[in-house]
Parts: sequence; C-alpha cells; structure tokens
Amino acid sequence: MNLKDLAYFVALVEEGSFTKAAARMGVSQPTLSTQVKRLEQDLGASLVERSTQKLILTPAGKEVAKRAEDIVLAASDLEHAAAAQADPGASEITLGIFPTLCQYFLAHLLPLLRRERPRLRMRFVERRSPVLKENLIGGEVDAILLAEPFEHRGVTQVPLFREDFLLAVPAGSELEQPGEVHMEDLKETTLTLVNQDHCLRGQTEEVCRAAGALPSQFAATSLETLRYLVALGEAVTLVPRLAACPPIDQPEGMVLREFADPKPGRDISLFWRTSSGLNPVLEDFAALIRRAFTPSATAPLRTYQMNTITLSNS
Repeated sequence: MNLKDLAYFVALVEEGSFTKAAARMGVSQPTLSTQVKRLEQDLGASLVERSTQKLILTPAGKEVAKRAEDIVLAASDLEHAAAAQADPGASEITLGIFPTLCQYFLAHLLPLLRRERPRLRMRFVERRSPVLKENLIGGEVDAILLAEPFEHRGVTQVPLFREDFLLAVPAGSELEQPGEVHMEDLKETTLTLVNQDHCLRGQTEEVCRAAGALPSQFAATSLETLRYLVALGEAVTLVPRLAACPPIDQPEGMVLREFADPKPGRDISLFWRTSSGLNPVLEDFAALIRRAFTPSATAPLRTYQMNTITLSNS
C-alpha cells in the first residue's frame, strides 16, 4: 500500500465517481481504477461496489475512507513542512479567497509578492466562504481569507486588516454631496446589495439596520454588477475600499463617499490548519500582508502607495 493509491481512493470518495476523480487527479479513468484495485489487493478487501452506476462504498471501504483522508492530509503537511524547512522562500501556498474580495485583493497582492517574495509560489482559488471553510479542513487549500468568524478546533486565525465600506452613489444624484456621510444620512435610503450567496450581504445588511436604510428587493449577483448599476444611475450601494483603490478602475458615473467615524467595514483574517507544515511560511505571509495593508489617517480616497495600501481613515 502506498500514499498515491490512498490519494486516488480519497479523490474517488470525495468526487463520487471514477470520471470526476480521474479528472481531479490528472489521470485517465482506467489508471485510477487500476490504482484503486491495487489498494484493494494490498488491503485484502473490496472497497467499492462495481455493479452499480452510483458509487457505493463497501463496509470496508467506509472504514478505510474515514482514515485515508487524515493519512493523505498528514502526508501532504509533512511534505510542506520539509519543503518549508529546506527553502522557506520557495514554498508553495494554495490560498482560498471569497468573491467580493478576490480580484480587488489580488490587484494589490501580486505586485507586492513580486517585489517582496519573488520566489514564493502561490495558487489562488475563488469560492464562497462556507465552501472555503470545508476546503481548508479537507486539505484542498493551505489557507483561506475570511471576513467572518471561523471557530474550529485545529485552525489558526491571524487578523490582517480592517477594510472600510464606502458609499457609492450615481454622479449628479442628491446623495453626491461634499464631506463625509453620516449613518443618519442614509435613513430610509434604498441600498442595493449583493445576494445571499456572498458574506458581504450580511455585513452590509448590518449597516442598513444601523442606519435605518432599506435593502432593495433586487440583489446583484456580484460586486462588479453593483458598481456598474451605480454608474448607470440605477443603484446606491456600499463598496469595500479595496474595490475603490487603484489599480482598480472606477466606472464613469459612480461617485465614492467616505463615512464619518465610526466607519462601517469588515475585518479580514487569514486562517490555516494549525497542523500545517507551512506554519512558518504562512506566519511570514500574514506579517507581510499586515505590514503592507496599513491604515492611514491622512491619505485621501483612492491613494495607492507602492509600500502601503490605504484601507482605512480611522
């Protein structure tokens, strides 16, 4: 029995079919089937029923599945630990990011990594927060960014930065006023938000409740859709600051306004498995983000500096 055969079996159990598991592992279906058969021979027990189209595990298969995932994950962490010790700067991290942060965060992160950690290899996946939590525990990603709590035994959390919300209004509208926005200014104002698939929905609903604003019955599927609805004069919304900082371009016709203190916003944290062999690398990565994404009390809206990224005026 070897680890590769166990990894093929774990993929089969998680994907629920030989075809999907083979695609995930980058091999042909006959190759994956052969590897699973070899595992069965090594263990002296049948693991799956092959007489049905649906994947059904035998009792022995269920027992092996319970242990195999932990073994494969531990082996992966061991490989990461050895690689990190041998050459920390050349490690590889798979980072999961939720949709309303992903593209805007990467626009700032990638130049930073090229400058500060040129040998660090990173792979990014964009998924909703509940899926990212499952992926982290399951070992599909090494670390995740979240803007919500994640209390799970064996998970390390490092707070990174506070990201303020800005009020996005159509140019020429009554809400395009000089000065800061106060929460009471939004009383009975209809705000268009993203749909319930996004964690940003709950965060902006909290602002609506605090301000007495009214969530629109229409909900956008993405933050990009919201930004362009504002530019077209069809919506007023809340935009996280990273979506308003260069190099992100702003659609013509949208005006961004700062909130007065205390500013609404969200807190971004990095999470990883405490058992991960990448602990030293992830601690360094978190420290790099904390240094670069710094608040500033004086920088104007949309200022982008090479060494710091303005996220908050508080």
